[in-house]
Amino acid sequence: MNRLLVTAFGSFPGVDSNPTTIVLEQVANGRMIPHGWTLSKAYLPVSYSYCDSWTRQVLRKEYYDVVLHLGVAVGSDGFRLEKYAHNECDKQAKDVEGICWSKEKINSRAPKCIPSPLRLEKIVDTLRARNLPVSLSEHAGTYLCNFIFFKSLLYARNHAPERKVGFLHVPMPCATSSDRPGFPLDMHVRVLQAVVREFLRDSSTGSERHR
Repeated sequence: MNRLLVTAFGSFPGVDSNPTTIVLEQVANGRMIPHGWTLSKAYLPVSYSYCDSWTRQVLRKEYYDVVLHLGVAVGSDGFRLEKYAHNECDKQAKDVEGICWSKEKINSRAPKCIPSPLRLEKIVDTLRARNLPVSLSEHAGTYLCNFIFFKSLLYARNHAPERKVGFLHVPMPCATSSDRPGFPLDMHVRVLQAVVREFLRDSSTGSERHR
């Protein structure tokens, strides 16, 4: 069986209820993944120390073929698949423990940025053809979203080169009856399900190309 891991973040200053946690909780396992795959979910606190430890311990202990991280982009008007993780961090941005990452770089011995190994341009084209509001982004920010993405990609690059790692930024949801621009939670669920299916299809195709 192939293994998929999807992670979501908890609350942080300015976001009392993180939509990634809500959406991941609402997604039924059987509706999101095809036969031959198993799904694991992880809910991560917005903490540098926890995420640093988690990438070193959990990703070493458990093997996953595909890892998809979810994060919220406050102020975004759509869903974004991140093409790169950057080796940089905002030293002024505090996590939920009131701690800032003490260095400008996440890892002083790592490259400036690491690309996702997934064929994201093709995936975005497929999703947009289904009228899903998904675009490609080249910068995941300088907070915990980029941090966990970079750490996960770096570990895969060094220790699990066949693993496919991706990141999906979601916007803040709006109520169905709200006049505020945005998307209701059912769109978040639809997008997540579609992204997972395309990630798994791309991963399977990539595996066949290397046989």
